[in-house]
Amino acid sequence: MKNFGVMQGRLIPDENNRIQSFPKIGWRKEFPILSSLGIHLLEWTIDNNEMWNNPLLTDSGLVEIQQLCNEHQIQILSATADNLMQAPIHKTYEGQTTSTTECIDFIGKLDFAGIRILVWPLVDSGNLASRAEMEAFEGKLSDVLPFLEKTEVKIAFETDLPAEYNLKLLSNLNSKSLGINLDLGNLASYGFSISDDFAKLQEHIMHIHIKDRHFRGTTVPLGEGDVDWREVAQTLENRFNGMKILQTARKPDPVSAIKDYLKFCEMMGI
Repeated sequence: MKNFGVMQGRLIPDENNRIQSFPKIGWRKEFPILSSLGIHLLEWTIDNNEMWNNPLLTDSGLVEIQQLCNEHQIQILSATADNLMQAPIHKTYEGQTTSTTECIDFIGKLDFAGIRILVWPLVDSGNLASRAEMEAFEGKLSDVLPFLEKTEVKIAFETDLPAEYNLKLLSNLNSKSLGINLDLGNLASYGFSISDDFAKLQEHIMHIHIKDRHFRGTTVPLGEGDVDWREVAQTLENRFNGMKILQTARKPDPVSAIKDYLKFCEMMGI
């Protein structure tokens, strides 16, 4: 399936009792599994805890990753920066924050690793909950932009904001290196319409996360939540050629789950 990928950790049992985190022990196991499924895109995940030990950000780790990618014909072109949600640049969460210098160093490492889209979650503990927080975020990111624009990394913001606020954020920052990640499950959970968001944000949408959620609820298997999949298929048809990453609900058998999700997407014409 063209431009389809899987979020790191979804093809092996959960190690940390969390729906998403870097699989410190089993991360190597996913490469042959992914290749056997005929999928060649893996989206990397980065946590704030022991961030600089993540193999994508170390010289020796990157060599090993590149060897595995070559052996199994896998590309890692995108990463989700959960570290920037767990330690936001615009506020402190549980005693953690990220300085602009650390953010610049982080982006530089990702650029060197070949990451071309960095999904920046402005949700949950990293959200923009007030005008003051949005202004603080814009101020901090303005200090990062001169460096970002010298790299090949593009940042796709994942937010809980209506399309109009996303447009205002992008307009205020005014950089071709910035865009939007559409998370299908989050849209349904927040009560937003994908067709409406897509119509307003189409030129800024860089990346899509595929999952399902109940309205104001949690992540559930594809087809069991409130995502209107026919609307999704009709909206995306011939209008989006970027990466679509399965960030789906876990099941006891991770590989069978991903197989089922791939069949679901194919059946729905996504």
